[in-house]
Amino acid sequence: MRRLLCVALLLPLSALPLASQEPKKKRETDPLMALKLKEAQNLLEGLSLNDLAKVQKSAEELLRISKEAQFRKVLTTAKYEYHANTFQQAAEVVIEKAKAKNLDGATLGYLDMTRTCIKCHQYTREAGLGLLIEKRGDGLGQ
Repeated sequence: MRRLLCVALLLPLSALPLASQEPKKKRETDPLMALKLKEAQNLLEGLSLNDLAKVQKSAEELLRISKEAQFRKVLTTAKYEYHANTFQQAAEVVIEKAKAKNLDGATLGYLDMTRTCIKCHQYTREAGLGLLIEKRGDGLGQ
């Protein structure tokens, strides 16, 4: 009976969220980043279907979006500029290889773009730059 009473008293406490279990506030996605994700998906689809015209178009759009984001001067650190420039160079390779009907080359360029995106996002998270931008009300774009 004593065990039953203890369980009955402790059970409601287990339903209370602990401080470490508080849900994290979800940050809103920058509209330019959402566009980049959409175009990256389109580019991957083009690679998968061997539709190099689609690959070229998506890479050109990704390059345009990246330059627009960089133009906003939201982040001005040297490391961010490095990642943005590396991304743009990889996009230019994808465009060049798609024009040359080189699926393997376009695929490798896409992989470079993807790797650069991940490294840039890792950098902005580790440096806390995304939170800083969020507090200012700016978006985060590469």
